[in-house]
Amino acid sequence: MKFFLGTDLTVDKNNLREDGKELAVSHAPGDLVRRMEDKCEEFDSLMKKARIPAALLILLWFGMIAALAVVRAFTESDSATEAEGNIPMLILVGVYLVLVTVLLLISKMRRKKVLESPEFERISEEMDALAEAISNSLGIPEDAELFDVDIFKFPYTVKDGVPVLKLKQSYNNEEMQVYTHDGKFYIADGASLYAIYPEDFVGIRTVRRTMNLLMWNKDEEVYSIALTELLHSLEDCHRWEIPVLVVHAWIGFGDEEGDVPTGLKNFGVLVDRATELGVKIAFENTEGLKYLEMLLEHFKDNSLVGFC
Repeated sequence: MKFFLGTDLTVDKNNLREDGKELAVSHAPGDLVRRMEDKCEEFDSLMKKARIPAALLILLWFGMIAALAVVRAFTESDSATEAEGNIPMLILVGVYLVLVTVLLLISKMRRKKVLESPEFERISEEMDALAEAISNSLGIPEDAELFDVDIFKFPYTVKDGVPVLKLKQSYNNEEMQVYTHDGKFYIADGASLYAIYPEDFVGIRTVRRTMNLLMWNKDEEVYSIALTELLHSLEDCHRWEIPVLVVHAWIGFGDEEGDVPTGLKNFGVLVDRATELGVKIAFENTEGLKYLEMLLEHFKDNSLVGFC
């Protein structure tokens, strides 16, 4: 189950703050927060040693696309002669797969080395100690639960009674401590403690849906959010004379199967609007390669649709 918390920060027209800080009831000492930030940077620097370099990852992605193209060309060969001509490329694909396996093994070994290092143990212990000190300074009880909280920001103004988005929406995910006490709902982000009265909740609804399918989700309440955001991005591109909008064909690493007719219909709406505005759509080579291939095939006759 996902928990979503939204607050309307525009009741006071003079309120220019859009980050929820006015809901804070206490703040952790600045030196503790800064030490935790420094320790997080130190942790990130250490974990970078366990990752495959970005340049190699890019080469792997392009290699994967090329390998898929070669395999497809081989399977669709019309004659034995044509198939034989693709054999050298298939050999290269085999070499590429061996290279991928070697790189994955190296990455796994590097990660294991980092996780078992004294430096990793030291930093982890210091971060745990700082986190405990921050929690104590905020008065957070020991039974407070940790949740991954999705934070959405929709800055807007109201014109003639209609909300109008002021800036592009933003999203981030944070692990927060959550608890209730004395009739209030408390949430802590590692630097501040926020309190909300239950009567301030306009409505609470439990939603059990697969959210990461987005444009490929049958549920209109889900796909309409993603489609609306992309259409707004198109309008921004047109307004600021940006010639290309880069779009992910798929978001997430889950095993769920998207609904193909729904996805093609939604992207069709996007492409139609892009055609009207004269903005190019470039589908990016992210996860979900089969959906990327579907989109490129479906819109192959549209000169404004391409690959990034």
